[in-house]
Amino acid sequence: MRIPAYCLHRPTGQAYVVLPGTKRRTVYLGPWGSPESRLRYAEVIASLDGTPPAPVPSLSRPPAIPAPPSLPQSISLADAYALWIAHARVYYRRRDGTPTSEAENIERSWGPLLTLFPNVLLASLTKKDFVAAREEMIRRGWCRKLIKNRWERIIRGLKWLASESIAPEAPVSAASLPHLIPYRTAAPETAPIRPVALADVRATQAHLNPVLRSMVELQLLTGMRPGEVRELKKSDLIWDGAGCGRGLPIGLSLSQHKTLHHGKARPIPLGASAAAVVAARLADAPADCDWVFTLWRLPRPTPYCRRLYGRSIHIACDRAGVPRWHPNQIRHLVATEVRRRLSLDDARALLGHDDPATTRIYVDEDAPAARRAAEAMEELLKPKEPPQPPKPEPPPEGATE
Repeated sequence: MRIPAYCLHRPTGQAYVVLPGTKRRTVYLGPWGSPESRLRYAEVIASLDGTPPAPVPSLSRPPAIPAPPSLPQSISLADAYALWIAHARVYYRRRDGTPTSEAENIERSWGPLLTLFPNVLLASLTKKDFVAAREEMIRRGWCRKLIKNRWERIIRGLKWLASESIAPEAPVSAASLPHLIPYRTAAPETAPIRPVALADVRATQAHLNPVLRSMVELQLLTGMRPGEVRELKKSDLIWDGAGCGRGLPIGLSLSQHKTLHHGKARPIPLGASAAAVVAARLADAPADCDWVFTLWRLPRPTPYCRRLYGRSIHIACDRAGVPRWHPNQIRHLVATEVRRRLSLDDARALLGHDDPATTRIYVDEDAPAARRAAEAMEELLKPKEPPQPPKPEPPPEGATE
């Protein structure tokens, strides 16, 4: 039988031994490297059936064991960030191995902190320094919600550095600032996303190229996210019994979507109109390209990126003379119309949400409800006209006074 090893538990500095058997059991022995933990280790090993007793070290002279590595205190902020972003570029990847946009978001989040304290030791940063970094975010014009999201990425990086024994825990506590309160700071507030008017969408589509026009139409018919439409692949299509590539697709099973890392599927049914939109693009797409929607009139098939998709719609809005809108607003439009015509649960199922509360974020139902309430109050408070006295009946013909 192999003698279990004397191990170190780095987070607590305790020594431990894992006992073999059908159910592995961990026994903590005391401070790592101490004579007491060595003595306890020998007693535990000796208690195992069929195992020869381990030699008990002399308490007068502890064994020569290297001390556990101490947390580095001399690493600079820039060097620590370089390790964290290198890990993020490898860790945040899709199923097919392509990188997500998380590494780019991390780079932007750490920008103000690196601008102010590039060569400062990470362990020496105080709460005042992190407050100054957040003030720099406000000075750059970032809105409050964006600052909140990007500050959470900084905290996540500091926690990873501490868990890997690259940096101490102190910067995590120093960076844990209270959240900014709406309208109580200089950070601007963003207006909530509202559904775009269908008339504005139709006017904009007239000034888009055929690929972008089809992408917008597919969003209208399915309520898909802009990223799901941009990254749609031929391998995501579900075909009827006629076989793959023949006839019209009946649905989508997205290989890349927002909640994939949670282990959730994203099936999307396609009606006749949506299937015709996809089939029309497949007819024009190169055979060796897996993307459904690619840049218009480019020799090398390339999908639209997020910025180009939104910018192209803004240019078309200006040409059509309508207010600018963003592709995300189409999803809000679809949710609102499905909720109004069918039910909230139908809108939840179409958008792929688990919780109806998430769907309510997309549904603009306050304005119609408020209008109905105002009309009811107007009817209630409208002054009623006094009853008119009855008109006297005319005397019968031939009657004399």
